[in-house]
Amino acid sequence: SMIMTLLPQADDAVLLDFARLRGEEYRALQGQDAAACHKFVSGVSLDGNVIKRLPPDLVKRELALQEQIVLSAKPRDKADGAEAGIKASWEAIKANLAQRGFGAEDLKLLAMPDPPSPARYCATAVELFAEIVRLPGKDAAPVVRDMYATGK
Repeated sequence: SMIMTLLPQADDAVLLDFARLRGEEYRALQGQDAAACHKFVSGVSLDGNVIKRLPPDLVKRELALQEQIVLSAKPRDKADGAEAGIKASWEAIKANLAQRGFGAEDLKLLAMPDPPSPARYCATAVELFAEIVRLPGKDAAPVVRDMYATGK
């Protein structure tokens, strides 16, 4: 979608709001239906029925945030040395996830279009976004940008 294409070019504050909102959306769906959560997280076969399961306040925030993504999007060059910082942030995220019982195999699930356990897939996504928003903002925004950059 156009929004997801523009996302990596959005302001840092918008990226942090996006990560927070995604975590809340995933958690809301996780409590209802793991299969719907998987569809939403993966973006695979996203249907209106999944969106209808989201609490109305989250849908409102999503629409407002989409506007912010569009309004704040502009070409952004990576700062010198940014790669090292992003790599260090990912290492910290992985270490924290491992302490919570989510290992490399769980993270590999997130790349699978049809994971063996939608419930584990969803739980991993919830915890991943929780870890991202626990990072200081200056570290979290580049991770979100990296995660959604095209050509990855």
